[in-house]
Amino acid sequence: RRVSDPAASGGAFLAADAAGDRVTLAFAGDRVALYRRIGPDGGRASVTVDGRGHGTFEFYFPEERHQVPAVVDGLGDGAHVVTITVAGQADAASTGRLVALDAFAIPGPFDATAAQAAGIDRVNLYRDRVGVPRARGAAAIHLAAQAHADYAVRNPGESHGETPGKPGYVGRGPTERVRYFGYPHGVWEDMHFIGNPTAAIDGFMTTVYHRVPVIQYGLVEAGIGTARAGGNAADVLDMGGGGRGVAPAERYVYAYPFDGQADVPPQWDGGEGPDPLPGQPKPVGYPVSLHLAQPAARSAAGTAATPFGAAVAALRGQPWLGAGRAPWRGALRGPFDAPADGGWAVTTIALADDRGSAVPAHVLHQGADPNAFLGPDVAFIIARQPMARGKVYRAHVAGTDSRGQPFDVRWSFTTAP
Repeated sequence: RRVSDPAASGGAFLAADAAGDRVTLAFAGDRVALYRRIGPDGGRASVTVDGRGHGTFEFYFPEERHQVPAVVDGLGDGAHVVTITVAGQADAASTGRLVALDAFAIPGPFDATAAQAAGIDRVNLYRDRVGVPRARGAAAIHLAAQAHADYAVRNPGESHGETPGKPGYVGRGPTERVRYFGYPHGVWEDMHFIGNPTAAIDGFMTTVYHRVPVIQYGLVEAGIGTARAGGNAADVLDMGGGGRGVAPAERYVYAYPFDGQADVPPQWDGGEGPDPLPGQPKPVGYPVSLHLAQPAARSAAGTAATPFGAAVAALRGQPWLGAGRAPWRGALRGPFDAPADGGWAVTTIALADDRGSAVPAHVLHQGADPNAFLGPDVAFIIARQPMARGKVYRAHVAGTDSRGQPFDVRWSFTTAP
C-alpha cells in the first residue's frame, strides 16, 4: 500500500506487513541503494540478488527515521535482479512487522572517500604480505564505520558501544550498525583515536587482538571511518566475511612477521585494550603470530558449510567494550574460522635468537589468553624484553589444529637496524 508522508523522498512510501509480499527491481550496474523508512513498528525483509539469498534487511529502529539507505554492492557490472520479500518477522522490541520502502538509487551514491580508499589499501598491503585474499571496501560497512567514527567524536568516552538517544546513534554494537545500512552479516571492529586510518591500521598490526581481523583469511569485506571534532578523533575499521564462507581449498598457514621479513620493529609498548599481558613489564618484543586458515567444513551430506556462520551468530548481542578509553580498544570474541571439531593444542612454541639461544617469551593462544579472546588456529609469541636490533630471530610453533591435524611451522625474520 502507498502511505503518504512528507518525510519520504517522494512524499510517500510503499508499506507492507504480510509475509510473502514482495517487490522486485531489475537494473544494470554494480550497486544499488534502497532507501527505507525504519521505526519502532518495523519488521524484516529477506533479500535475494539474482535468485541467491543475500540476507535480511532490518526495518526496526527505536525511533522513526526516513530515507535510511541499505546498500547492496560488489555485484559486478551487468544486469541484476533484487527481490525484497516481507519476512513476517521482527525484532523482539518491535510493535509491528512493517516493511516500508521509499526509493531506489542506481548506482547508490556512496563512493568511498579518499581516506576510506587509503584505509582499504593499507589493509590489503598487510593481507598481500601474508597471502590471504584481498578485502574490498563495501559501501554499507563504510557507512557504518563512518557513522560510528562521527558518533565517537561527538560522544567522547565511548568506544565500540553506542547509547540510544545520544547524537549520531545508529546501533549499540558493530553488527547492529552495519545492519542499519543494509549489510546483513556480522563484523569485527578495531578502533583507534588518532584521526588517521592508515596509521591506525599500522598500529593494529603491532598488537595482538587487533591484528587478528586485519589479516584473517575469510574477512574479505571492510569499511573505514575517520573523524575529528572538538579536539577528539576516532578511526574505525569494520571487517566481515560477507556471509559467503570464504575459505582456502586446503589448510593455509601464514605468519606475521612473515618468513624472511626484514625491518621488523624490535619492540612493542604493549599499548592495547584489553591488555593481553596484564601486570607484565613493558615494553616487550614485537608480537609474532602464526595463523591457520581452514578449508570450508563439510556437512554430513557432503555439501560445503560456511565456517563463519556460528561465529557471526555469536557476535550478535555480545557486550562491546564501551567503558573507559585505552590507547587501543578491541571487541573480539573468537575467530570467524569456527572449528569443525575440537582438537586445537599447542605442543611447541618458541622463539630463538641468531645464535640459537632460546628467548624468554610470553605465549598467547586459546587456552593461554588472560582475556579469552583468541580462538583456535592462532598463536602469539612475544619476547619478554625488546629484541635486539638488526638480528635474525627464529620462531617455531607445533601442535594440532582445530580439525585435529598436526602442524609444525618454523620461520625467521630480521629486526630493524
